[in-house]
Amino acid sequence: MKITYKTAAQSLLLLAACLAAVAQSEIAPDHFPDQASPVAFAPRQEAQVRPVQTRLEDYENLLQAKREQVENARQEAISAGIQGDGAGSFIDFYQQQQMELEALQAALNPKIEQARAIIAGLNSPDFPAHVR
Repeated sequence: MKITYKTAAQSLLLLAACLAAVAQSEIAPDHFPDQASPVAFAPRQEAQVRPVQTRLEDYENLLQAKREQVENARQEAISAGIQGDGAGSFIDFYQQQQMELEALQAALNPKIEQARAIIAGLNSPDFPAHVR
């Protein structure tokens, strides 16, 4: 008899735990037939992010290439100064390259920030579903 009461009590506790889960699934089920699943938006969202990401990488590659040009011009100016080959023209070229880099940074930094903001917005869970 003790075993029967014990089994009945355990069954009752298990039923109570399941009842709460069943009630919750009826009130707020995991799937919503009137809305598309977030997984369905993933390919479309990725398709929107990819061109912006490519543009961002292009901007960063342009800046990196210009930084390398400036560094090469600086190294040439230093080498010419050490060798005594009249470093003036090399220094002028380096300064010109440096100014071009600064102008390129000024032009591309707003575009880079805008691209990053767009990507962050597209990756945000609060991004409106109708835009995705």
